[in-house]
Amino acid sequence: MPISTKPGDVAFASILSGAYASAAIALFFLVADALAGQILHTPSLMGQVVLFDTAPADVTTVRLDALAIYSVVHLVAFIGIGSLVTRAYSRSIIPGSGPGLFVFTLGLLTVGTMAVDWVFYPGIIDAIGRLPLALGNGTASATMTAMIYWTFATNDSTSAAEPLIDSSPSPKDRVLRATPAAAISANTTPA
Repeated sequence: MPISTKPGDVAFASILSGAYASAAIALFFLVADALAGQILHTPSLMGQVVLFDTAPADVTTVRLDALAIYSVVHLVAFIGIGSLVTRAYSRSIIPGSGPGLFVFTLGLLTVGTMAVDWVFYPGIIDAIGRLPLALGNGTASATMTAMIYWTFATNDSTSAAEPLIDSSPSPKDRVLRATPAAAISANTTPA
């Protein structure tokens, strides 16, 4: 099975992990807002607070311009987070496998959200709600973890589903699983 360790492939995995996590938390809040009878309230709230310097308590209506612009900002931010986590995981900086990666990602998102609330936008966590925010961050973390964990195989794998890889730079480094793009670049077909 061909394995790609090219920087472009790791970057692509980074973009996908961030984009999937961004979509997961956006979908979570779409459902949560719809169930609360305030569809699109959370991303509009975030957009108005972050982009238009509105106090969280003053947000009473959905502004589609704030929602649209914030959605792009949110996607770019999550791609940055996905890149950070994916690169750290690919270089074996994050210990363990799935659970360790999940805890690291959830911690990063939670601490990051708390820091943004405390330093830049006081009151935004209370406006969203602590439980919905925790569940949303958990959903994004689980999605990012699943994407990254699925994307990478480890050299210490004893599972038949994850083949032993002998060609990586270090026995503990993680390398990308075979993808159709990796198979094409290796002039082979995926298994």
